Amino acid sequence: MFLARDLTRHDLRELLHRGLTTTAGNYRALLRLFGMPDEDYKRFLNFLAAHQCSVDVRAYRGGTALPGKSRVLALPPLKSALPSAPETAPRHDEQQESSTLL
Repeated sequence: MFLARDLTRHDLRELLHRGLTTTAGNYRALLRLFGMPDEDYKRFLNFLAAHQCSVDVRAYRGGTALPGKSRVLALPPLKSALPSAPETAPRHDEQQESSTLL
């Protein structure tokens, strides 16, 4: 998509920012988040470097980032890659019991 110019550098950096926020600055975990095989790690980093899309990970790891402008997110944060417990609605018979108790 990037090479076909469907995504801009800004869009790609924003996507990386959201992913690195989710993975606490871990590019290897970012590959899994994006559904890429682990073998593509160096290839992915080389692609980012070749197209000037690398993102400094120090800010995501609790270190100090290089001074620069503050970030304004244009997109909502990514949901965690960890599965969450599904929300279940009360069964019909449970709703009747609770209404009769009131």
